[in-house]
Amino acid sequence: MFSRTDWSKSGRVVWAVLPFVCGLSARPERDAWLRNELGVKLRSNGVERAAPRATSALAPFVLIDEAKLPLDLAKVYVHFPGTGQRRPALVEALRGLGVVRQVLVTRSRRDVVCILICRAEDRHALFDAVEHLGEPFVWDDVLDEDRSIERETWIALSRRFAAAEDLLEG
Repeated sequence: MFSRTDWSKSGRVVWAVLPFVCGLSARPERDAWLRNELGVKLRSNGVERAAPRATSALAPFVLIDEAKLPLDLAKVYVHFPGTGQRRPALVEALRGLGVVRQVLVTRSRRDVVCILICRAEDRHALFDAVEHLGEPFVWDDVLDEDRSIERETWIALSRRFAAAEDLLEG
């Protein structure tokens, strides 16, 4: 489990990010959103106390539910088994493909795991491009994915972080 220090550092990021991500700047609007969406009531200066410590953690991003797009897309899981050595050239080459939605690098073996998204008609060409990277890999189609759990997780973590930071009222 995390120590209070770990929660504190993480809490700074989460509570600073929420208002910016949601595009809320006015305190009443922001507080209403936090109360209605997360079920928490912040102290009057909760976000202001946390925000200055986390501004470097903010970055704009787009979250898209690919299944709802009117496009014929292929979603692929690719796993490059590691040997314990860093492979920045592989990660950079994957980035250069322009189809990587997510990359994970594991600690122990330095496996590189990624989710790729492309037009269905480009799937075979993408396989060839990955094969030409010269690294052994596992390729598998993603049949189903539920990303709604991300929202649920961040709501639960946000509540715990805020409580640990004493940012909540009552």
